[in-house]
Formats: sequence, structure tokens, C-alpha cells
Amino acid sequence: KEEKGEEEAEEAEEEAASSSRPPKRRRAEAVPEKAPSRPLLGAKKPQPEQKLGRFSLLSCLALAEAPARPAGFLLDLHPAQRRTVFWMASREGVRISGFENDTQFPGFLSVQRLSRKLGKSDVKVQVKVERFFENAKGGLLADAVGYGKTAAVLALIALTRSAADPVPPLPTRQALQKAKRIPSQATLVMLPPNLFDQWQKEIQKFLSDDFKVVAITHLTALKNVTVHQLRTADIVLVSLRLLVSKKYQEALDQAACHEAVSEVASKETQYANACSKWKAKETRKRHFDFMLLHRMPHLPEDPGDPGSEPQLADFQEKVVKKALEVSSQRLVRRRWDLRQRLGNMSQAQLKQLDHMTMPPLEIFAWKRLVVDELHEPLRALRDAARLRPDTSLKAAERILFHNFESLEAESRWGLTATPTISSAPEVSFLARFHRVFVPRDSDLEAQHYLDEYVRSND
Repeated sequence: KEEKGEEEAEEAEEEAASSSRPPKRRRAEAVPEKAPSRPLLGAKKPQPEQKLGRFSLLSCLALAEAPARPAGFLLDLHPAQRRTVFWMASREGVRISGFENDTQFPGFLSVQRLSRKLGKSDVKVQVKVERFFENAKGGLLADAVGYGKTAAVLALIALTRSAADPVPPLPTRQALQKAKRIPSQATLVMLPPNLFDQWQKEIQKFLSDDFKVVAITHLTALKNVTVHQLRTADIVLVSLRLLVSKKYQEALDQAACHEAVSEVASKETQYANACSKWKAKETRKRHFDFMLLHRMPHLPEDPGDPGSEPQLADFQEKVVKKALEVSSQRLVRRRWDLRQRLGNMSQAQLKQLDHMTMPPLEIFAWKRLVVDELHEPLRALRDAARLRPDTSLKAAERILFHNFESLEAESRWGLTATPTISSAPEVSFLARFHRVFVPRDSDLEAQHYLDEYVRSND
């Protein structure tokens, strides 16, 4: 009887522990447990983890349909788009009448298996690490060009917008000190410059006039925008080119109090720099003339006349501002300093915050982040993340990587017809965009991430 009582107590403890664990993940195939690395005598040699030859993408064909025309939406969605919007709503936990239980966001459970050999022995220690991401909302639409990805995003914005909601108030000083970000009800849409006009036309086509839209193509447009406009807008369109522009970087440095250091440039230093530039241009010109004389193919563009060689007497000593370094350490420190300055605002400064012009995009907590043609910035971000270590890293790529990391939103969406998912490391890097972890050495975990976050309705 005592043994039976102890067994019942142990079972009760196990049930209590299992109830506190994160919910089991949804996937088509359960990940098989790895067999012990050292087999017992007489046992068969364990098989290695099965590798998937090619990743597959699920569609929304079997899902329910969202409303054909959400409030404020001017045209009816076709059935395939309605199913896509339903899936997007479920990835954000948006309640749809009649499907409340089907649109609850389940979170994301990542499993990683680590093993290490003990010394020179044949014994290996294996550890299973589970990470549960409760609020990593969003996804990626990988539909073909012309399928209507933009219309689906606009329908989701209309579905989650309530016209009866008042203008959200500014956060209190205590809330700002804790969050160090300004909450915004806007969907931030980052897109290439060539798609800017297309998005504006689609917004006029699908959404009613009472939707508040702010368009920022360059820094001059941002100078005329206030904090109040960005936190109360419905949609904020921003060109990706803005994030890497020199003027925007200078504005971020100024907002974070990262001032350039002044130094004296001697005439010898100026002369040496001018000579180096002149010699490079003169060499390119001689190379061009040689190719032109011998009618060689693939003639480059004419570099022009290099002019006369610089002379030391042409230069005078002057005071110049030394450019700030574009290193990962400084860009991380700038992000930190920017948030600290926001959190340390006084009550008087907080009252004037709504009227502040040219606010950095990084100081907001956006309702939603949408990146159109996501494969284009990810191509540069892969180099910054050292996914391709043999490539040289440019300053613009490092800046884009850190500015992307600084953008915060409740949900993150990517749009691309050509996602880069040729290997598990590529999928793992894509998962970084959604703020989840996927092991770089597991095809099964990569497929699990794709099953949860990506849909293609080709």
C-alpha cells in the first residue's frame, strides 16, 4: 500500500509538471528522438538524422475564409486571398467571428539537440534544449508575383483596425522608462523605392479615405513628420533606402548624442590623400585609353580627365570633423544610447514629445512591421551576419543589419516570391527576422519553422 501511494504521488507530480510546460508544437511530422550514440552490445548501429532533400511550403487551401470585405475595405477579396488573410489573422491571434478558437496564436517551440564527446572516450553527452517563443507573431507570404500579397496585407490592416478606437494617449513617464519605446498603432511598411508608387495606388484602390497614411521616401519628408503622426497613423510607408542614407545616420547619431570629433588636418595629410586619389584616377584613365586604342571588348565607362597632379602648396591646415566609425560595437551602443535618452525624458520633455519632428523610426514599438521584397535586404543582411564569411562587408550592409535589428513590432511580416530557403542555415537566418531560433544544422527544425511561418499559394 505504501509503494502504491508513492507511485500515485509521483504520477501527480508528473502531471503538475507537464501542465506548466509550453504547449506542444503543431507540425506534420514529430521530430524523432535521437538514438544513443554508443549502441549496446548486440544492438544495431543507430541511423543518422534523416535529411530532407528539399524543403516544402504549405498553402492556405484547406483553411477557412476571412470576411470578403473587412470594415473600410472597398473591394471583395477572392476566396484564395480570404484564406490567406485568415491564416495571417491566426498568426497574430486576431479574433474572427465564428472562428475564435481557430485564430489563437500558438507560439513557436524550437528544439535543439547538442552533443559532446567526453575526452578521448567513446561516451557522448546529449542535451535537448527547448525554446518556446510565446509572442513571435507574424509570417511570410511567398506567393507568386501578381497573386495579391499587397491586398492581403491591406485586408489584414483593415481587419485589425477599429474606427471607434480613440487616439491613443502618450505613455506615462513610468511606462516610457520601462519600455524605452513609444507605442504606435501603425503598420510600418518597408519597401524598395521602385514599389513606393505601387503601394500608394493599392492603398487608394482598396482602403477608404479615413485610413491615415504617412509616406516617407527620404529624409526631407521625415523632417516634416511628428511623433504624433507616426504613433496615430494606420500605415507608414518608408523607403528601405532611408535606413542606409548618410543623412539619416547623422540624424540617428545626433539623437543618440554621438557627435563627430573635430581634429586638425595638416596640409601634408591633405596632400597625401589628394595624391592617392589622383593616382588612382590617373591609372583608371590610362587603362581606359589602352583598351580604347586596342579596341578591346567590355570597355568600361570613361573615368574622365584626372587633371593636374596636386601640389603641396595648394593645401592649408584646417579643422575638419572626423567621421564616426561604422563598427558593430558603436552601432549597438548608439541603439542603446537612443533608448536610454528616451527613457530618461523629463515630464516637461514628455509633454512636448508629440510635437517632436524627424523622429527616428527606431524609437517606436510598431503594431506591425511589413517588409516587401524581403529577399533584397536579407541578401545584404546575410553578409553582415557572417553567413557568407568569404565576402567583404560594406558599411551600408552593416548599417542596414543594425537598423533592422532596432525595429520593434508586435508582429513581423515578409513578402517575397523568391524566399531563400535552399539550406538549413539559410532558413535559420530567415527565422531571425521573426525573432525565433532555428538550429542551423537541422533540416527537420528548418522544415518545422517553414510549416509555421511561411505560406505559398502557387
